[in-house]
Amino acid sequence: MLHCPTVYSYFQAGKRTWFPLPALQEFGAKVVIGLDDPFWFDSWDLVQEAKHARLLSNFEYGAQQWSSYDLLKMLTIDAARALGIDDHVGSLEPGKRADLLVIDVDTPRLQPFSNLPSVLTNSVTAGDIETVVVDGEVLMEEQPVTSMDVEAVRAAATRERKRLQAHTGWKTSLAGSTPSDKSILRRVSAQPLLRAMRQYGRGFVNEHFLTHIN
Repeated sequence: MLHCPTVYSYFQAGKRTWFPLPALQEFGAKVVIGLDDPFWFDSWDLVQEAKHARLLSNFEYGAQQWSSYDLLKMLTIDAARALGIDDHVGSLEPGKRADLLVIDVDTPRLQPFSNLPSVLTNSVTAGDIETVVVDGEVLMEEQPVTSMDVEAVRAAATRERKRLQAHTGWKTSLAGSTPSDKSILRRVSAQPLLRAMRQYGRGFVNEHFLTHIN
């Protein structure tokens, strides 16, 4: 399952918020962290999404749902396994592609710290990444991107965003964004709504019937 915690915090399934990760993991589901719908919250930071996943799930289910190691695995090897490519990427091992990030934690904002996984998942942002290597090729080195024309890509992304906005009817401004249709039933497909109903329906049965039988 691809979990996009920030955008999920913007809507509810029935009377409950939709942060089902602990329940899904109990059933053995593979859960990875993703990004979705930047029109609403303008987030492109996958590291911060992992932090949000933990905080939102702790709020919903109680503290200590995931360790910092768990979150780092969700961003790396678990994501590779979910895509079926963990024999090529997801961890630094002989025979795998050389995919890695160099993160600068030796900055005043992050010092001092005593727990590296914790600082990576609680304090680091995408702006702290200084070097990116993909399959042995350096794409970004000490912040500057060396693998593409950054201004051309930025202009293309802005152009496509405007095209998507015109096509979907979204209204955006510096003050916020408004979807073309305020109805959640119109904007969300039936499949995830039915899935959420089944999930919380099962939780209702467990809570109100099975616990009394046991």
